[in-house]
Amino acid sequence: IARYVASQPTYTPPFEVVHMGITTGTDAAHDRGVIAAYQQVGVTWWVEKILPERWGNWNDWPLEAMHTRIRLGPPGER
Repeated sequence: IARYVASQPTYTPPFEVVHMGITTGTDAAHDRGVIAAYQQVGVTWWVEKILPERWGNWNDWPLEAMHTRIRLGPPGER
């Protein structure tokens, strides 16, 4: 998508590309590698998926686990 947009005659930078995905939250080096691969293809923003099903289910939200992952912050900051 980023390459296509940049190739358009009316393109004027900057153009932001957002990707939503999942990192481990426990292995910062691995997580940085995952995000770096997306950066290499033009992704400028990473949005971590904080879904209850990662730690439980939609009927019984594991709020403490979700809050813990959010508090860890981005892999680049750990």
